[in-house]
Amino acid sequence: MRSASSLPENEQAAGMAAYVAAYRIGMLISTAGALFLVSGFESTGIGKSAAWSWGYVAMAALVGIGMLASVLATEPERSQQALEETKDESPAKRVMAAAFGAFADFWGARMHGRCSPSSSCSNSPTPSPAR
Repeated sequence: MRSASSLPENEQAAGMAAYVAAYRIGMLISTAGALFLVSGFESTGIGKSAAWSWGYVAMAALVGIGMLASVLATEPERSQQALEETKDESPAKRVMAAAFGAFADFWGARMHGRCSPSSSCSNSPTPSPAR
C-alpha cells in the first residue's frame, strides 16, 4: 500500500485510516489467525507437531502473497517526479536531508507553539522556561 502522504491532501485521512485498518487486520491474522488455524488442523486429527508445521506453511504462504503484492505494486507518479528532481543528488544526501527535515519540522512546530494538546508532539514534556 502506498503511503497516505502520497495521496492528495483531501484523501490523506481516508488513506491513513485504511493503512491502520490493514495493519490491525494483519496483526490479528498473524496471531489469533495462526492459533485458530493450528487448532483447526488439530481438530481434524492431525498431530500437534504436524498441525504447527502446516500452520507455519500457511503463514509463510500469506507472507509470500504480501511479498508478491509489494513486488508487483507500481510507484505513484509523484515518486517518479521526485526521482527526476533529485537524480543528481547522492542517495545518502537525500536520506540525510529527509532525516534533518523531519527533525527540523518537529522542533520548529514545538518551538513556535504549533503543537496543540491533541497533537502528537504533546506526548513529551515541553521544556519549562528558565526562572
